Amino acid sequence: MLRKRIERVDGTAVEICVSERADGDFHMDAEPTALRARRASLMPGAWHVVRQVHGARVAQPADGQQPEADGLVTSDPGVVIAVQGADCAPIAVIGSTGAVAVAHAGWRGVHAGVIDAAVHAVARTGSEVAQAVVGPTIGPGCYEFSPQDLETVVSALGEVARSTTTAGNPALDLPSAIDRRLRDLGVSEVEQLGSCTACDGDWFSHRARRDEARHAMALRIVAS
Repeated sequence: MLRKRIERVDGTAVEICVSERADGDFHMDAEPTALRARRASLMPGAWHVVRQVHGARVAQPADGQQPEADGLVTSDPGVVIAVQGADCAPIAVIGSTGAVAVAHAGWRGVHAGVIDAAVHAVARTGSEVAQAVVGPTIGPGCYEFSPQDLETVVSALGEVARSTTTAGNPALDLPSAIDRRLRDLGVSEVEQLGSCTACDGDWFSHRARRDEARHAMALRIVAS
């Protein structure tokens, strides 16, 4: 697993953990007993997750609920919020004080505005949004994309989203598109945590290996 800790100006810190293939399946529909054990090993606490739908909704965590959304936002210390992925990018959005958010961002979600929704959800708490951490996602060398869909994404996100695969075919550069959108929204510090899910066997990949399992990004606010 990968871990990162970000110290904040309000005397709190944000802990971020990203599971790897070796840590097991974090799909929300995995066998419950084994899933609880894996979650506790990655980040102890009561996890809050969403039923991801490749949209732009960012929800508030609520005990016992798994709303259809692609992100969660919280200002409450100790509350664990998490998303899962297997090519789509998990993104942590960190306020300098107050709230943090986590988002699941594939090309449909980015196009729909999930990054905007996550940043705005944190900003609405009055916090400056200066940092984001982008977890493992499929890279352009492995992400062949239909020309028609690529034009749709490029028209919304800019030429930074256009690339080619290692074989020379049209490709989507999802990491660059995410980075550009975050910076356009005023997030000045964007860090990549992880690598290409398709060509690095440390991660699950639905596109490259038809994996049904998922890795997870979890985060929480803790005392510094």
